[in-house]
Amino acid sequence: MDEYLLQLLNNTDLRMKTDVTDSRIENADSGNLQMDNNMKEENNKLIYAELTYKINGILYEAHNTIGRFGREKQYCDFIEKKFIEFKIPYKREFVLKSTGNRLDFIVDGKIILEIKTVSLLLKEEYFQIQRYLHASDLKLGILVNFRSDFLTPRRILRTETDIRKKI
Repeated sequence: MDEYLLQLLNNTDLRMKTDVTDSRIENADSGNLQMDNNMKEENNKLIYAELTYKINGILYEAHNTIGRFGREKQYCDFIEKKFIEFKIPYKREFVLKSTGNRLDFIVDGKIILEIKTVSLLLKEEYFQIQRYLHASDLKLGILVNFRSDFLTPRRILRTETDIRKKI
């Protein structure tokens, strides 16, 4: 048995054979597996991927332009100008009528964008976004702290806390 395995490993013309009937794996020649478009789409399940990509670009540009020691209002003004420039629909300082909370931005009626300028993000900021997501019935929030050395926008998905919805 060991000799057979050594022979297989030394065989340079070894080709992988698969019994895939749903055409998810194509072209097994040369050892490279390529996925067809169906598989790529299944794995690419980011919520509002294109819109968040644009938002992240604007956030990085704001951080590079203003620096890390600006005020929250300066960052929000810069972001608002970029939303207007790129024709991205938004609402600034939107008040949730059910709670009275004020959101920094709601982008395209889909994403809550919350801007912070604190030395360290705490759990309270994450919980705040979760409360905003539940109150507004939106799925995605982006939390960004401009005070950090390296900008890392955080995607926060709404979690279901009602056990009745899980059953």
